[in-house]
Amino acid sequence: QLSLATAAGEGALQDPSGLCCAGEARLAVVQYGLDRVLSVELEADSLKAVKMQAFAAGHLYGPFGVGFTQGRIVVADSCNHRCLMFSVSGELLSQFGGRGKGPGQFEYPNCLATFSDGCVAVSDKDNNRVQVFNPQGKFLNFIPEGWESSRAGGDAAGTGVLPHGSLRGPMGMVADRRDRLYVCDCGGNRVQIFTRSGRWLWSSDLAASGRSILFRSPTGIAVDDDGQIYVASDHCVQIF
Repeated sequence: QLSLATAAGEGALQDPSGLCCAGEARLAVVQYGLDRVLSVELEADSLKAVKMQAFAAGHLYGPFGVGFTQGRIVVADSCNHRCLMFSVSGELLSQFGGRGKGPGQFEYPNCLATFSDGCVAVSDKDNNRVQVFNPQGKFLNFIPEGWESSRAGGDAAGTGVLPHGSLRGPMGMVADRRDRLYVCDCGGNRVQIFTRSGRWLWSSDLAASGRSILFRSPTGIAVDDDGQIYVASDHCVQIF
């Protein structure tokens, strides 16, 4: 069990919204209400925190998710509608994004996932899509493939049910060893799986053989080294 300080001060763990492993024995923790990132160094072969240092104060407004790729920490600076890249020491290296609906633009980017080649997926929550960028922050493609703003998050048939492959308010994501992207489709109350190019593969609300899996507003997801999947939704974590 990892336990960090909660008292006031630079090392305080207050209002965490996202975290990731950031290299050997290091965590990056985003603090939404404090508009900063906390770097946590762990003791070798244990979960004991031995050093904590805050960075990015003054650069962020309502940051939410965080990822780590090719030695850099990537933060979804949600209320500024962009993503920032930092070194592990906290130096600002670059940024990408801006408010809008076009390729590479965001409406409240939320969470991040990284692929095996260093590319980054960003859940563009209020645009009802995910965007994939190369390690330098250049836009590559939308998820789902063929995303169009006129159809995003909507129910064209008027049934109240989103078609498979459409997203409504996507949040937490994770890429498995085959670079398949698992997406918490929060507004759709389900988890969906896509290829990194955006092709839809599977949705948890498939009713085939009566084996659909029900979620309520899933927000976070992880996959461990044994392939077990952890989904956070409705004040609980479900393991598959």
